[in-house]
Amino acid sequence: MATSTSAEAGERVVYLNGEIIAERGASLSIFDRGFIWGDGVYDAGRTFEGRPFRIWEHVQRLYRSMKYTRLDIGMPAEEFYEKVLEVIRHNAPLLEAGGDYLCRMHVSRGVMPDEGSVHRGGDMPPTVVVFCMPINLAIFAKYYEDDSGMPLVIPSTRRTPPQCLSPKAKVSAKMNNFIAAFEARDVDEDAQPLMLDVNGYVTESQGSNFMFVSNGTLHMPNRSGALVGESMTTVTELAEKLGIPVEEGLYTPYDVYNADESFLTSGTFCVMPVGTIDNHSMNEPAPGPVTRRLLDAWSDLVGVDIVGQIRDQARLTNTR
Repeated sequence: MATSTSAEAGERVVYLNGEIIAERGASLSIFDRGFIWGDGVYDAGRTFEGRPFRIWEHVQRLYRSMKYTRLDIGMPAEEFYEKVLEVIRHNAPLLEAGGDYLCRMHVSRGVMPDEGSVHRGGDMPPTVVVFCMPINLAIFAKYYEDDSGMPLVIPSTRRTPPQCLSPKAKVSAKMNNFIAAFEARDVDEDAQPLMLDVNGYVTESQGSNFMFVSNGTLHMPNRSGALVGESMTTVTELAEKLGIPVEEGLYTPYDVYNADESFLTSGTFCVMPVGTIDNHSMNEPAPGPVTRRLLDAWSDLVGVDIVGQIRDQARLTNTR
């Protein structure tokens, strides 16, 4: 696909409904169902030194989300994957030194032609967008200092149960997660939520998976109640290579309060050490030894010092 001539040299581009155009010229209708009702799905994967990481896996998950939500963009996943890579290839040279992108892929049910279309929803062309956003890694630096880590708070808001909406689909409407995050920040402005399901079992955070370590074993909450993140999948694969046992189960606050260490996994920061949960410190100062091993292994996998990159961005930000 040829890049639109409206994109000038040194300017980021996006994919929008079949065309690659200048980012500054991209716009969506105010009647788009994604804007009005959050009627859509999305996925996102990052780069390392401008190189795409597990983007194919993110495209596959996007297509699973579309199948679940009855969305069809009329294009095979392999073809869409090539368009995503084209956007990344164009934008990668425009990264600032030491920077990286989160490449986001969004699909909505499209523009509603009339008010009655709310009751149809299957006969409108979908809106399809792919764009690259620079990741602000500097904001995470303080959580990687010795004996630090991200604070987590367990909010009263519970994760939407799979009986109502499958958490495995990456849907655009995130209010359930946002309300939980607002509750956590009411307690501690730096905190992220650690959400429970309706039965009181640990699920996930606002936009990241949660894992913890006890007696040398890496534990992950039962995946029936949480989005199965590609970053969590990467961690479990690295743990297997490192000989770290992994168990999946149903865990309560009691289990995580008594953990030796814990962390979040996400496409932006990869592995984020957790320092406290509801003001309960982990048994090991964050980042714990298993967390460090996993961070080192991920850095080796992608050829980038993950923590070093975060700290470098923080130093650059502080000197501007």
